Amino acid sequence: MNNKSEFLPIAKDLKGALEYAGILAKSQMIPKQYQNRPEDIVVAMMWSHTLGIHVLQGLQGIAVINGRPSLWGDLMLALCQDSGLLVDIAETMSGSGEALAATCVVKRKDRETPVVRSFSLEDAKKAGLLSNKSWMNYPKRMLQSRARSYALRDAFPDVLLGMASADEQSDAAAVEMGRAEVVPATPVVLPKPKKPEVTETVEAEIETVEEPEHMPASSVSDIQKIQEAIASAATQEELMAIWKKIPTAVRGTLKHELQTRKKELETKAQAVKEPVAEAAPAPAPAPAPKRKTQAAAQTENAAEEVPDDDEGRLF
Repeated sequence: MNNKSEFLPIAKDLKGALEYAGILAKSQMIPKQYQNRPEDIVVAMMWSHTLGIHVLQGLQGIAVINGRPSLWGDLMLALCQDSGLLVDIAETMSGSGEALAATCVVKRKDRETPVVRSFSLEDAKKAGLLSNKSWMNYPKRMLQSRARSYALRDAFPDVLLGMASADEQSDAAAVEMGRAEVVPATPVVLPKPKKPEVTETVEAEIETVEEPEHMPASSVSDIQKIQEAIASAATQEELMAIWKKIPTAVRGTLKHELQTRKKELETKAQAVKEPVAEAAPAPAPAPAPKRKTQAAAQTENAAEEVPDDDEGRLF
């Protein structure tokens, strides 16, 4: 594989290697993971020398995933073929549905028994790989790549020097990221307004809230809706109902807003229960005494002369 000499002489010391890597790091014709990173390029140059390949070939075929150098499938096969130890390789597909499987048979020169490795959609499902877009769009190619890397790594550990498959490492990284960040966004159903007396459990539940987990970007719009609902809550009972609907993963984010709105509602309720006493109206002035007419005086005198007994008592 290294039958063609490098276009530029390989540096013999660290200073020369850094200068060489600095030139490559400024180029747009190398993978983005190496652009503006001359130190990483120096490490890739060292791996290229160890594997017996050119520097540019190493930059194209060596991937760094989770800080671990790994080989893309094509370079892995090329290294095994260039070693002179690979006699034959056969790759086939069989089955359908979840039973669809790829099989790779590798025959090594100094080993009588061939190495046979298979990988099926059922295996991919168990490993949590089917949610990956590459697996959804190109299942046969991904199965072929996985079966091939298993077979080559088991048959040629001395050639590949224990380096992992980049396909396997990228799939593993995607699965781990998915477990950490995929928190399904729960639709928020806002409660209907209610006006019963609210208990003090609102404060108790807010105080015992757990710290939020990693929140997905897809739930930002839901959080905005919840914030609007909290701000428009008219009673503590409404606030309590909203709190119960909020997903656990985002409660800690909204804790301060809930407590602030609760205090506002408590202040408002207290003001309604204890209204300011209004000043009593001043008594109306007594009407001026009217002068009695002569007829009214005679009538009054006649009433006084009525005997005070059961038959003559006025009602």
